[in-house]
Amino acid sequence: MIYLYTERFTPRVQYICSHIFGAILNQSISWVEDWSKLPDPTKNVVVAYTSRSCPKGVFCIPPHGLLFKQGVKPQTIEMGEWKGLKTFFLTSGGDLPFDLFAATFYLLTRYEEYIAPEDAFDEQGRFKATASLAYKEGFLQSPIIDRWVMELEEELKNKFPMYQPSQNRQFCFRPIVVIDSLFKYQNKPILFNIKQLLYKLVKGKWISLKQQLKTLLHISADPYCNFSSLMQLHNRNNLLPVFFLRVQFEDWWTRPIYATCRTYRKLLLHNYMFELHSSPNAADSLAQLQSERKKLHKITKSQVVMNCFHHLAFRMPMSYRNLLKASFKDDYSMTYIDQIGFRAGTCTPYKYYDLQKEDYYKLLIHPVALSDDMLRKTAVRRDDVYRSMVELAHTIRQVRGEFVCIFHNDILSDAGKWRHWLSVYESAIRTIANMEVKS
Repeated sequence: MIYLYTERFTPRVQYICSHIFGAILNQSISWVEDWSKLPDPTKNVVVAYTSRSCPKGVFCIPPHGLLFKQGVKPQTIEMGEWKGLKTFFLTSGGDLPFDLFAATFYLLTRYEEYIAPEDAFDEQGRFKATASLAYKEGFLQSPIIDRWVMELEEELKNKFPMYQPSQNRQFCFRPIVVIDSLFKYQNKPILFNIKQLLYKLVKGKWISLKQQLKTLLHISADPYCNFSSLMQLHNRNNLLPVFFLRVQFEDWWTRPIYATCRTYRKLLLHNYMFELHSSPNAADSLAQLQSERKKLHKITKSQVVMNCFHHLAFRMPMSYRNLLKASFKDDYSMTYIDQIGFRAGTCTPYKYYDLQKEDYYKLLIHPVALSDDMLRKTAVRRDDVYRSMVELAHTIRQVRGEFVCIFHNDILSDAGKWRHWLSVYESAIRTIANMEVKS
């Protein structure tokens, strides 16, 4: 039990303390409202979030002020360092040289994205990694919040002999497979396949032409319809992937013919976990998001409670409000399209906080450390993928966090330009799965 005093009890203070002490440290909190009734720090773990002079033995964290305010305003950021870690919202006179609570709140809520200028967003409305504080200060590839909290726990252990760390938090590996299109050739409009065949014939792409003909004649399986083999691959490594399926297409030319494809429905009626890979329009339109959720439910006959935005394109706070209204419980979009790292500064799932409504909700945001969208955009060599995945896993394992990575079924099809990527992916998840077992 941690006894926690704050000179002002606000939704921001409640939210961030519940996350730090509850979600990360797995400790219970008892709020102390009366300063004169602080428990005996020689017998209890007592933390005071106050600018007042604390009694001897109390762990004191002076507030920067951000958690006592409302609304969103530009913040003055002065960087510091503590135990080899970058810090900001510096303070003095306490047991920490910075306001860990305020800094964590700033990163988790994506405060900077609310106040960022328009040039901080790309043409699809995505916040650029290069515009973030983490990128500019060089801690984007570190789960800085989790590392702060681990060091905070060491301080509490040193100050309070009765403090008992929780053993419940363990490293977790969660692979995500996104299916933009279940079929490369089958179940596509006739004109689409005719155009593809003529193009390959004129260009002399004989291997690809042969593969397409064999697929259309049902001699070979469609290279993109590979989720059964992907499921087996993950099962061999005692992993349970989540498949995110796209059901809405703006381009009729490549749109699958779901309504007339009985095979498609049969394929999905297995014990696989299918969730929604929502279209670009769904990030801004509640009606569109609800329609896509209903469509996927109709296909799979299962609950649809998780979301991943197409091309990771979403905008704070509208997109998350839509997810809440559409009854989603989890989102897997919190990452950058062009950089590996931790967009929210953490590898621990956290509840969504709406800065404009000053309240937090049950929608759980799962930070994504690596997405193959970044690999496509930056032309990363496949030989570097294994190293990047394993290094990230080691980093996250040190703070006992959750490692989420996203790969599309076309990259894992082992066909065309993606040949041999599947073997690299399998090697990486095998290594990481062994790390999870040993945690």
